[in-house]
Amino acid sequence: MACIALFCSPAAKATILTEICEAIDNVSNIHIKSFVTRRAIPVQEELVSRSLNLYIENSDDGLVVWDIEKGVKQLQDPESNSIRIETLSPKSVSELKQEITGLFGLVPFNKLSDLPRNATWHPVSEISDKTPLATSDVYDIEWVDQKNMTIHRRWRLFLDPKSKLPLRTEYYLKRDKAEYQLMSFKIIEHITDDKINAYLQEAGLKP
Repeated sequence: MACIALFCSPAAKATILTEICEAIDNVSNIHIKSFVTRRAIPVQEELVSRSLNLYIENSDDGLVVWDIEKGVKQLQDPESNSIRIETLSPKSVSELKQEITGLFGLVPFNKLSDLPRNATWHPVSEISDKTPLATSDVYDIEWVDQKNMTIHRRWRLFLDPKSKLPLRTEYYLKRDKAEYQLMSFKIIEHITDDKINAYLQEAGLKP
């Protein structure tokens, strides 16, 4: 399991983190839209299908589909929509297999050794009704970087109350005594094989 031992925390906190990681581990398909502030459209879309062995990335550079089972990737040019097919090396296939078993960047650290000693984890109770997914369970992970300057970082998780699957993440930072500023966020949808195939067909690519 990817992050059961991720955080040094009391048992109750560790239990929630364990449930989050187990929920992500059990997902078959996921669609992640990544945004930065002051941009209305995603900077990146990722669709990962463990059941179909596909990893799909859509960005300003174009659409790329890695087919792990077939050992190929399809690349669609964003301007001409022309499609190029390339054969994947055994090393690339191995790396992709590892990639789709991970946590998809939905938590800020993948292993205990990456976790700052000053990191804290706590539920957030004061959420405005206007906040996205205000009915979800919300938790903050906060830590401080102290290199050239002190930077406070916050990773906010919005969870489905029943499944504990992340529905949204938000990344904030602040310097010194300033207020936290939202830098980026992800919107997560848990989808079916049919939706993965429909996404590819709409783009003119073969599933």
